Amino acid sequence: MQVADRMDPNPVTITPADTLRQALVLMQDDARSSLPVIWNGWLVGVITRDDIFEAIEGGTPGDVLGSNGLDAVVGEAMSAVPVVTQADSPLSSPAVVMNVMDLDELPVVDGKVLVGVLDRASVMAEAIEALREVERLNTWDAYRKAA
Repeated sequence: MQVADRMDPNPVTITPADTLRQALVLMQDDARSSLPVIWNGWLVGVITRDDIFEAIEGGTPGDVLGSNGLDAVVGEAMSAVPVVTQADSPLSSPAVVMNVMDLDELPVVDGKVLVGVLDRASVMAEAIEALREVERLNTWDAYRKAA
């Protein structure tokens, strides 16, 4: 199984010139914890909810929408060197990276061009399918030995 088989090929994105408020609304609307930041077709960073909360002095998730800090631009708060994966990578590679780095989403690129986003739920769905197949094979093997 490759990353391309489980990635979202049409992720919601944002630009460095958009505001933190716009980013937060897009994250909320799309149930995402991060957004790829695109400029002239290239992935230039990632903005996370944590980045937004850190950019707003004293901001907390409960009061952040009323904060004037949300008028700051994404380019000032984003992570400019995001961790990425490629569409033709085996799914196990980014799964390990996401687990070790505690990432919910991982941009998928071809060079510097964003081609999708891989999320933790998609990786878990594949892992569950693989475990079910192992269980099925073990059950069959036990049945065969007993017969």
